[in-house]
Amino acid sequence: MVIRAVNDGASVGLALLALTIRPAVAGALVAALVAPHLLGPWLSRILSWTDARHVLAGSFLLYGVAVAAAAVVMDDVPTALTVLLVVLAGCAGPMLAGGLTSRLPRGDTARSRSLDSATWGVATTAGPGLAAVTNLLVGPVAAVLLMAFGAVVAAGLVLTLPPEVSSPERAAGIRECLRHAFHTRDLRNLLLAIGLAGLGLGALPVAAPLLAADLGHPPGSGGLLITVYGVTSLLGSLVSARRPFGGPPLRVAAGSLAVMSLGVGAAAAAPAYAPAVAAFVLLGLANGTLLPTVLAVCRSYAPANGHAQLLVLTSSVKITGSALAGVWSGLLTPTGGRTLVAVAAGALLAAATAAFGPWTRSA
Repeated sequence: MVIRAVNDGASVGLALLALTIRPAVAGALVAALVAPHLLGPWLSRILSWTDARHVLAGSFLLYGVAVAAAAVVMDDVPTALTVLLVVLAGCAGPMLAGGLTSRLPRGDTARSRSLDSATWGVATTAGPGLAAVTNLLVGPVAAVLLMAFGAVVAAGLVLTLPPEVSSPERAAGIRECLRHAFHTRDLRNLLLAIGLAGLGLGALPVAAPLLAADLGHPPGSGGLLITVYGVTSLLGSLVSARRPFGGPPLRVAAGSLAVMSLGVGAAAAAPAYAPAVAAFVLLGLANGTLLPTVLAVCRSYAPANGHAQLLVLTSSVKITGSALAGVWSGLLTPTGGRTLVAVAAGALLAAATAAFGPWTRSA
């Protein structure tokens, strides 16, 4: 949970720092931190070469040292060097997300997947919130350094995990994993759905403040909408841990995405701020049920000795979608918050449609 909060908070801290020093590169730094997630499927194979705890601890340390260095030297070195340091941190990013989830035991349960998913809800709220509060109280450099310190702490914590039982099977290569995903209908549709969901959800940090302004509230009230979304995602995951939904996991994922689309669409059409808050509650609860079902589908369809690669691939697809959401939301910002939120709802509806697709046919 610590490292996931760090991952969400570091991008906020770097953006706030850049806005005070070099505003023109704020977006480039966030993109530099996110873009290397595309390397996740290739980097994930390292997890099978040696003790995964050491790989994860090294990745967490690299992330912390690189973002700390970028924050400290940003005002004194060429922009290219700062971006390079952030890219280096981003290369460790896939291990902070899907790489950590791959440590769940092979025989994991719906409850363990839901509890793992609950950490995402906490991280979505705590990471950016802690970075923003530290920025207000101390400054943006301190905010980034706090996230870096959290990464170092997480590196120490991951080494306390029990060693993973090694498998005699050869680890699946990335080409084999991608080929398997492409030829397995459920996985193919899941990856498409997750990418489209990221394309919608990734726009909310930009759209929520604009929506609040459209509804007659200060843009800062958009932060409350995001907080509500994060807290209710946590609640949804905890409910799923206690009472998992029955039925095929992909069907549950499709239903969750449909409800999420409904919630975001309701926010876009909200006549006042309070109904928009209620819509974000619905969005968060549905998102909390989505995450464990995604993990369940990955576990069910992963190729032999390739579950770590598939989990990292899924995480990378979602984060890439979120990065692209930052691009389109920036381009459409002049159209206002309602338009942005409505487009995000459309992306989630498309994700639900993609997930619904394979029900009547097998792979």
